[in-house]
Amino acid sequence: MARRCEISRETMRFYVAALADQEMEYARWYLMRGRPLAGWTVEALNLVWADVVRGVECRRDDDHEVNFHDLRIEAYLRGVRFQVDPVAADLKRIVERLNARSTASDKEMIDKVVRRFKERLAATPRH
Repeated sequence: MARRCEISRETMRFYVAALADQEMEYARWYLMRGRPLAGWTVEALNLVWADVVRGVECRRDDDHEVNFHDLRIEAYLRGVRFQVDPVAADLKRIVERLNARSTASDKEMIDKVVRRFKERLAATPRH
């Protein structure tokens, strides 16, 4: 069993901030494109949800990534929760895969995200 890598609280705070910043970017891009899914019914969104989750998370299909983020943002804006049952087995495999990953690679990935976020913050003009 791999040992968990220690990550400082400060690093975790920056990591969470970087993830929140990325979510805001996804939302901004979605809104700038005019909320393309706004006219879809909840049923229609649910129908494509399972395929998009499988495409992004299970098959690692990058073509579905924009759709994945668009669906999540539209659901958030409407206060809708997607049905998990159609993808429950897929999500279970994803969790198992994530739990089996090397914790050293997790730390490297977190450090990389934090480093890029800090660089972006440093390059942002202060008002």
